[in-house]
This record gives sequence, structure tokens and C-alpha cells, in this order.
Amino acid sequence: MTDFDILKSMIKKEHITEAEPCGKLHKIVLKEDCPTSTYSVNITDVPRNSIAIKTDAFPDAKDFFDKSKSGKELLKRADFVVIAKCVDGPRVLYVELTERKKSHGEITNQLRGAKCVFDYCQSVGKMFWKHTDFLRNNTSHYLCVKMKGNCAQRRNFEKGAPKSNLNDVPERHHQFVRVEEVDFKIVTKRK
Repeated sequence: MTDFDILKSMIKKEHITEAEPCGKLHKIVLKEDCPTSTYSVNITDVPRNSIAIKTDAFPDAKDFFDKSKSGKELLKRADFVVIAKCVDGPRVLYVELTERKKSHGEITNQLRGAKCVFDYCQSVGKMFWKHTDFLRNNTSHYLCVKMKGNCAQRRNFEKGAPKSNLNDVPERHHQFVRVEEVDFKIVTKRK
């Protein structure tokens, strides 16, 4: 079984979005339902066999963690994890879609929470499918798309980061405002 076969057998179908053709390339449509609206972002130029997991669907951590002692940041997680099989190894893009204003710290905690969900799935694949190389040697990238703002814009949170892999940790995520599509190869570029 491939890593993607294992993921598809591990996670319910309604929580997985597969890449779909878009001309000669492929895209994944990330759709978020909010109380006031529904919006979507296309992740374009993804490899054919890419998938997105709706990490928001993972069971609520408030039933397990004591937020009075550990803080409510442990209860957060971003909306999606996009996983693509690339020639140089799996690339993982953690994505938070938001329609309301959130602080950099709140978005960072949500991206960290999605990474924890991915790590848990990776451990399950290793332990229960006995696939010791399950999603091994992956590179992580982090992204936030804000659906409200004055104009379409892109912002990097560098904070003294080296120029390569600017979005390789949650604290240095890429941020886009009011965009309908994001090019996967650009936001997961390895330098």
C-alpha cells in the first residue's frame, strides 16, 4: 500500500479532498463553511495524486486536555493539511482559512494544532499499518488565507528567518488576503 492508500483507508471519505484536473494541471479546492458565509480557495499546480485532509473534523481536544492548566491554544487547529507526493519527498502544506481577524499568535497556534493532527496520523500509519516509512522525509509549509481585507495582498512573517523556506515553521507562515487561488509550487518551494 502507498502512503496515500493508507491515508484514504484511515480517514473518512468526507474529510478528504482529492486533486482534480484543471487544464493540464491539477488543483485542490479547499472549502470552508462559516456561520455567515461559505468560501473556497483553490490550491493550484498540485501534483496529480495530492490530497487535502479536513483537520477541523478531528475530534475536539477540549474533551481531553485541561485548558485551565495548559491554555486554550492546545485546543486550536488549522482547517486543512494538503499532502502531495513529489519527486523529492512528500510536501505538506498546513492551511488556515479565516474570515475574521485573528492575531498572528492565534493563527500560529492553529497551524501548530494541524501539525499535531498530521503527526498523529503519521504515527497511526507507522504503528497500525506497520509502514515504518509512512510520510517520512516530508517538508512542512504553513499558510493562512484571510478572506476579509481591503485588497488582495501577500505577506510573509519573516522575523529574522533565512531567505530560504520562509514558511517552514508555523511562526513564519505565508499570509494571503482576499485571494481565490494559491500556487502550491510557489508556497512549498524548496531553495
